[in-house]
Amino acid sequence: MKNIFRFAIPVLMIMSLGSCKKFLDVNDNPNSPISETLPLRAKLPAALVSSVNQETLQLNQIGALWGGYWGTTNEGISMFVDLKSYNGPAIRHQRDGIPVWENTFNTLLYYQLMKEEALNGGSFFYSGISKIMQGWHFL
Repeated sequence: MKNIFRFAIPVLMIMSLGSCKKFLDVNDNPNSPISETLPLRAKLPAALVSSVNQETLQLNQIGALWGGYWGTTNEGISMFVDLKSYNGPAIRHQRDGIPVWENTFNTLLYYQLMKEEALNGGSFFYSGISKIMQGWHFL
């Protein structure tokens, strides 16, 4: 009985120390900033990377296959079948396709939000970059 108390009392004390509400609140991640706290100097590179990915990967792949610059080594290969057959709905399919329109308008929205925040904060440098990149995407 004496050994049980020697073991049980420290275990209960340890359990009571770790049972506060703040300790169990694991949903607050300090490494995951929200849009309101993220500065413009961190938003601009993300928007530019989105623009570069769209221009160099998605649109380049479609244009190169349709323009005849890219080709497959074997016609039996199943890669790029939708692009080679000009199958528009399959190209834009959410799972297997390239969401060109969705990504374009998401990027434009990102620049618009960045421009509005820059104008409200008086950061005209970021506002100018946003306007230039919006014009680039509307080309």
